[in-house]
Amino acid sequence: SIRLTLFRPNTRSHSVLSNFRCALLLVSMAGWTATAFAHPDIIAQIQQADRQLEENPANVGVLLKRGELYRRHGEFEAAASDLVEARDLRPSHPLLNFYEGRLALDTHDFKTANQSFSQQIEIDSNQRSTWYWRGKSRLGLQRYLAAAEDFRQAIELSPRPTPELYRSLTLAYVAAGKDQLPGATAAVAEGLNHLPREINLLGLGVDLSLSLLDSKRALAYLSRVPQKIQELPQWQFRRAVWWCLEGQLDDAGKAFSRLLDSAEDSHSIVSRTWNPPTDSLRELSTSPVPGRCSDVVWESLLRQAMNL
Repeated sequence: SIRLTLFRPNTRSHSVLSNFRCALLLVSMAGWTATAFAHPDIIAQIQQADRQLEENPANVGVLLKRGELYRRHGEFEAAASDLVEARDLRPSHPLLNFYEGRLALDTHDFKTANQSFSQQIEIDSNQRSTWYWRGKSRLGLQRYLAAAEDFRQAIELSPRPTPELYRSLTLAYVAAGKDQLPGATAAVAEGLNHLPREINLLGLGVDLSLSLLDSKRALAYLSRVPQKIQELPQWQFRRAVWWCLEGQLDDAGKAFSRLLDSAEDSHSIVSRTWNPPTDSLRELSTSPVPGRCSDVVWESLLRQAMNL
């Protein structure tokens, strides 16, 4: 439900809602929808918040809670309405900037998200989640090294950093370009020092090593992966690239060819669990040149970074 007539916009509120509507229009024109799948638990919580606000319409805490629930449910304009009303009632609320940043980020308004999270950090610089989400907004602004600094700060503030933090830090360096690969490889190594069995980080370690033509380091990471995991197509691809770099071109070509055949079979495990670069597989199956094998892995890393 949309309640755009329920608040009295001041200058700041009018600007927030106008920026939000522009962002929502742009993502809609790009073919992206804000409609989310139904979440019964969230709907129940929204209904509970509705009842609380009927009793006390000026309860800013409940307004923020309901706005956050609407955001999670994909009802972005309703979320914006609650946040604007909350700002009208209590512009100094210590979490208001954070919630506005999350909404702006979800609607791809990266500039507003960055500003909101920056203001939140000025209020409280010890919340690792704020640094993480500002890093995400800076990725959207293509400020990749600034994003890496934010992810680094989030890690420093985390007593037990998650794999996602290390993955985000690594891929932010990747997005910044090949000259930042030393930072990316250091981030993976640090992550694996804390989380030695984390498969996603091991995969990034292999990919970075292959991109740098470092087959020795790639093999060291590969050897830490359970054999059953290595049977998955994305790991077969990495092994094929390793063969390519080692000069075992016949083995590499055959492996790329098998992966290509599986990728073109809609019922195969490859088509269900991996999005293979079929054009590159076709090329490498007939001409597995080490430099080109390495480049294909780098292109895959860049795609991951752009989809963070």
